[in-house]
Amino acid sequence: MPQHGISADPTDRHGRTRPGAAPARTGPHLPVDSALVRCPHCDARAVRTGRQVACGGCGHVRTAGHSFHGPVQVVVEGRCGSCGRAARREVERPRWPDTVRALALRCPCGTLGSHPVAVYPSWWRNQGTDPVSGLPLWLRADLRGQVVWALDAEHLAYLEGILGGEPGFRPGSRYGTLGSRLPAWIKQARSRDDVLQRLRRLRALLADA
Repeated sequence: MPQHGISADPTDRHGRTRPGAAPARTGPHLPVDSALVRCPHCDARAVRTGRQVACGGCGHVRTAGHSFHGPVQVVVEGRCGSCGRAARREVERPRWPDTVRALALRCPCGTLGSHPVAVYPSWWRNQGTDPVSGLPLWLRADLRGQVVWALDAEHLAYLEGILGGEPGFRPGSRYGTLGSRLPAWIKQARSRDDVLQRLRRLRALLADA
C-alpha cells in the first residue's frame, strides 16, 4: 500500500516527484541540489543543501524527511470492501500533515471505507516553492498573478543573462538548455522588462542578506 512520502521509486507512474524521495534533479534541466529558502522557524534566509535546511540567522537546522512543507496534491484510491468497485479522489491542499496516512471514501454502493493516501508536491502549480523541502524560496517576486523565482544566486545569474540579452552570454552546463523550458509568458517581449525588474529586486535581496 502506498504511504505518505514513502516509495522506493522517487516518482509515481505519471512521473510526479514524491515528497521525501526527491531526486537530485527535477527533470533534466533544473538542478535542485541546493536552494535558498525561508527558514520555517524565523523566516530569515536559509540554505537547503541536498536534503538539509540550515539557517544562519537563528541556527535552525533540519533534514527534510517525509514532511513536505509546500502545496501538495493528495490522491486517495482503493477498492470497496463490499462491492469491489474502484474508488479514487484527488484534492489540492496547501500542506499535508505526516500523521494522516488514510482517508475515508464513500462508494456509490453506500459503503464507507478507509484507503491509503499518496501525497505529491504540486510546486509546479505554485512556483516559488522549493521542490525538495516545500519551503518558500528566498528569491521570489510576484508579477501580475505570476511568480518570478530563482533557486539560488547561480540560477538568478542565469536568468539575468538569458533574459537580459547579455552579449556573449553562455549558460553553464549546470543549466544546459533550461532556456527552452522557461514559461512562455516570461519570454514574451512585452513581459521582459517587468521580469528583469523583478530579477533586479531579487539581486538586491542577495545583497541585503
